[in-house]
Amino acid sequence: MSNSAQLILASKSPRRIELLTMLNLDFTVMPSAIDESQFKQANPQELVLRLAYEKALDIHTKVEPGKIIIGADTIVYIDQMILGKPKDEANVISMLSRLSNRWHEVISGIAIITNDNFGELVTIQDYEITKVHFRKLNNTEIESYAKIAEPYDKAGAYALQGLGGCFVDKIEGCYANVIGLPLTKTVSLLRQTGVKILDYCF
Repeated sequence: MSNSAQLILASKSPRRIELLTMLNLDFTVMPSAIDESQFKQANPQELVLRLAYEKALDIHTKVEPGKIIIGADTIVYIDQMILGKPKDEANVISMLSRLSNRWHEVISGIAIITNDNFGELVTIQDYEITKVHFRKLNNTEIESYAKIAEPYDKAGAYALQGLGGCFVDKIEGCYANVIGLPLTKTVSLLRQTGVKILDYCF
């Protein structure tokens, strides 16, 4: 139905851009401008799916029909609490203290929105859950990490691909999901829209 030149990523996240680039796809970046705070679903899977959908839909309404829009959202979930991006240093310290020496879940929602051959809206969605365990952190390293820029645009206040990777001692599930885009699930969804990815290998 489509080719990779029709792809639009509805996110300005450097991590998602880098991960999608790894798939050797030709895509455009158009960040969504939705107000995420207005969505209050208590269930974490429902929340990431809704946010991913709303981000993709926001961009879909701004481009010509036939484009394939990828929306994504990632949260950290622990103690029946959703941890988004920290607001300040105290928030970083609070989040990392809660995660220390414990398991938590990283949940990402993916939504693909496009049009079929008749112009009708097509939406494909799914989510990924990865379990992550932190080693026991001491106060000094938590407070030191809170003073650098890295944690402030990351769900759960850490970056697995950065210094925050020093906190993680076990992962169960998709590594790329913790960074912000579950590649296996994304490939599966894109193939359902007709995008050819690594077809020469399979």
